[in-house]
Amino acid sequence: MSKRYGRLQKAALDAGEMFYYTGVPCKRGHVDVRYASIGMCRTCVREQRKKWAADNPERYVEVERAKTARWVKKHNVRVNEYNARRRAERSRANVFNVPRSAFSPFYKDAQRKSLETGIQHVVDHYYPLRGETVSGLHVPWNLQVITEEENLRKKNKHPETFYKNGENQ
Repeated sequence: MSKRYGRLQKAALDAGEMFYYTGVPCKRGHVDVRYASIGMCRTCVREQRKKWAADNPERYVEVERAKTARWVKKHNVRVNEYNARRRAERSRANVFNVPRSAFSPFYKDAQRKSLETGIQHVVDHYYPLRGETVSGLHVPWNLQVITEEENLRKKNKHPETFYKNGENQ
């Protein structure tokens, strides 16, 4: 790297910036911002992290959990606000004469399916609690067990739209 680009990196470090931009391709041909601390382009770092995660799945899970725990500890006010808002919305969506025991078969079924198939299953609200056009209730007849992947694709979409358009495939 020439002195000119080294000065950009040093200036970014001195200014407390995370990135700097040279406009020159990295050794792998990416034209992207570079991390001031290490001089690598952001695309190379992402590719390197993806490869490491694929090569070290158990360690990756540990690292991500630790990172999440640090974030939660640092932002505990935001987490508490989110949880309080979620609990309030869920309580508004509750029907109070439904016993808690009516929900446990769904969670047991999700756990059983996850263990049997090796694919993570979750309990999902068929009609989302916070849908755009309609909001469902937190009741057993609005619950379903689906794969985590399908749940992430479904988000808060109306079920007839999601399943009709074949987005669950």
